[in-house]
Amino acid sequence: MGWGLHIWGDVEHPTPWSSAKQPTGSGPEGPYWDVVLQTSAKHVGLLIHKGEEKAAGAEHVDPSKAGEVWLVQNEQHPFFEVPDMSHIPAGTLFKSYAHWVKASSLVWRVPVSEDGELSSPQRLFQLHFSRDSRMHVTGKGIEGADEVIPLRIAGLNIPADVMAKYPHLFGSTHLEIDPQNMHKVREYCKGQVALSVQSHTGRVLDCTGVQLAGMLDDLFATDEPLGDHIGRDTKSRAVSVWAPTAKKVELLHFWELRGGQPEVLPMACSERGVWSCARPAEWQNTLGLRVVLDVVYNHTFASGPYSQNSVLDKIVPGYYHRRQEDGEIYDPVHYGVPEGSYSTAPDGPLRVLEFREMVQSLHSLGLRVVLDVVYNHTFASGPYSQNSVLDKIVPGYYHRRQEDGEMCHSTCCNNTASEHRMFERLMVEDLVHWARDYKVDGFRFDIMGHHFVGNMTAIRNAINGLTLERDGVDGRKMYIYGEAWDFGEVALNQRGRNASQHNLGGSRIGAFNDRMRDGAMGGSPYQSPDCQGFATGLAVDPNGAQHQGSAKEQLATLLHRTDWVRFALAGNLKDYEAQVADGRLVAGQHETYHGNQPLAYGCDPAENVVFNGCHDNETIFDQVMMKLGRHVDADGRARVCGLAHALLVLSQGVPFIHAGDDLLRSKSLDRDSYNSGDWFNRIDWTGQHNNFGIGLPPASKNQQAWEFKRPLLTAADRYRPSPAIIARQAAYFKALLRVRYSSPLFRMPTGEHIRQQLRFHNTGPQQVPGVIVMQLHSSWQPDHGSWDPQYKQALVVFNARPEPYEAEFPEGAEWYKLHPALAALQEDAMVQLCSADNEKRRLHVSPRMAAVFVQPRS
Repeated sequence: MGWGLHIWGDVEHPTPWSSAKQPTGSGPEGPYWDVVLQTSAKHVGLLIHKGEEKAAGAEHVDPSKAGEVWLVQNEQHPFFEVPDMSHIPAGTLFKSYAHWVKASSLVWRVPVSEDGELSSPQRLFQLHFSRDSRMHVTGKGIEGADEVIPLRIAGLNIPADVMAKYPHLFGSTHLEIDPQNMHKVREYCKGQVALSVQSHTGRVLDCTGVQLAGMLDDLFATDEPLGDHIGRDTKSRAVSVWAPTAKKVELLHFWELRGGQPEVLPMACSERGVWSCARPAEWQNTLGLRVVLDVVYNHTFASGPYSQNSVLDKIVPGYYHRRQEDGEIYDPVHYGVPEGSYSTAPDGPLRVLEFREMVQSLHSLGLRVVLDVVYNHTFASGPYSQNSVLDKIVPGYYHRRQEDGEMCHSTCCNNTASEHRMFERLMVEDLVHWARDYKVDGFRFDIMGHHFVGNMTAIRNAINGLTLERDGVDGRKMYIYGEAWDFGEVALNQRGRNASQHNLGGSRIGAFNDRMRDGAMGGSPYQSPDCQGFATGLAVDPNGAQHQGSAKEQLATLLHRTDWVRFALAGNLKDYEAQVADGRLVAGQHETYHGNQPLAYGCDPAENVVFNGCHDNETIFDQVMMKLGRHVDADGRARVCGLAHALLVLSQGVPFIHAGDDLLRSKSLDRDSYNSGDWFNRIDWTGQHNNFGIGLPPASKNQQAWEFKRPLLTAADRYRPSPAIIARQAAYFKALLRVRYSSPLFRMPTGEHIRQQLRFHNTGPQQVPGVIVMQLHSSWQPDHGSWDPQYKQALVVFNARPEPYEAEFPEGAEWYKLHPALAALQEDAMVQLCSADNEKRRLHVSPRMAAVFVQPRS
């Protein structure tokens, strides 16, 4: 998609941002658009853009002034007659379309000649440098430069190694610095640099700033020690910071908690851009270290990204994240420093001690601790915000930019650039720090898909290298997983192989599997909240929503969504084969999800994190409330929640259970409670109240659905589960956990075991809708697959129908009994009705329930 026009105001056809109007035609001056105005139009807004790249615009155009409006690149106001370009700057240094990708190579998406051919008269490309950032652009080009050097046109295509790192720059012109000027590069990176292009006749055509990250990686990426570390003489200690673009760096040492007069120590720079100074031994009990850097942002004041390693973690003040109301940590400021708002004394070392004591206490209870890490963005950037750290130290390096130099914000804000070597190093060493020094047991990556497979592989390898003998932890036992969503500027491998679902197969890094959620619960977070799925009664217990189609259409959708659930139960293996709705025997990777994505994408069950609810979007209970028909009472809704839990707990892979799900937790239909406070986020651990119907959820994320949600909340007394129902479902949930851990058949370690030992019945076009039958066989010997010394096989029946399911034993079954963990639920009459009649060889499963039958070896 090329440049388009975003139109708003008094026009007949305003455009959404995602669907810009394409040019009506093209003339000598460039593309043009015909815009149809409303009668008596007084205000029109225009913006030429390509995705998030903005070329020219005018927010306030009065159509009465002229019938034509001219927009000029980089100008943000309209011209009502053909503009005189000699008075308009030829380009802008507020954008950075040029990329310095290697020490000697730059690329810029500008044709080498008028017609783009090397055989035609070539344009002149030049690199401009100012030591004190005094360059500006006029109609004559760049003025104020201290030095200007020519660049050689090296070809129409960028080199393969550059293309591998920067695939989004495909088609750019490749420019090279003459070898005789290479000695100037290290100085140039410490000042202001820009590129210009002239026609072969000498007319200035364009000017732009330069993104330096590739060159910095090429010349300055290093393994030299950073933060507080042992000096080169192995006896003293030193403090170091990586700041290759800085002209001067000083270390400020504070004895007081806040304020006071610091000692100022000069730092010396190495060939790789590492500034260092000796650290006196008496600083062991110091309270704060800061660095002052002189960079092209002018003077900046920051604490270093490796501050977590400084002086026994005592470089705070500063904080790790800004905390949100539900406790979710989402706004990184200082990586590697525990969040201070939870500490009884956040200034100083106590927050570190308290965090370590917390982890130790949880370990003593038999619990493991997973740290939610947010490396995909920072809370702030730029030279002014007190919460900007990385961007003050090496401006422009640590954050991902659009091709024009604008910050990428697809994660929410200030996307980080983990494709750059030193940000990857920061991630790796920070995670090793948390694992080794705080003894956490795993990491959950927020928006992991905005990192790259190479990053995650480096992290996995570094964590694997931790040993009990040397580090006090066994890194191989630490689990790494995350949100492997594929969107934004990295989607579809635009910036390289990102850590998205489809790229992680074989990595043994877990990815949230939305196929289970959408198949079981129905729809997706972006569809109508009353879309039903396998567990919520699609076709077998319809809710009357007209958008779901006719009974025939609902049945077809149900059978297809049931296949989604089956493949998720089988570990989400892309090469696992099963019979699907139309009767074909097909591998998971060849079946589709939402029409255009492979259904299954994993190679190992450890990569399959199955979930039906989490902190994002509604809880399982709230989803059930919105998806079931109004005729289903509180008891039936609670049973559906139990079925949704069973689909997770009995899956191959890693079940993900949202806090409070076992207690039928509700947020009163709040779809995004990060800022909703304790009123909507509370959990009643006594099981007396599940929090449903405590009010209409806040408008910020829910107002569009208020009219849908209001009647459900008004009828809360009818649908809210009683304490007895909550207690019954909590007991059922615990029994499911006992089932899972009673047999290795529910936790097979490899894809090969699953392919050999798990099969489905009741499949294909003749299946009984709303029922999944999963059979798991023990291997015949302990060393020939997953061996269960207690049971020969297990049979799981998930019955989503509102009536009991009865069927004959599957082929190969000798006899069954209800699993002892379920049979022990004597107070639950519906569980007790689940039975296996071995004389008649028939199974009976209660409505809206999962039952597990086993065949003991004895």
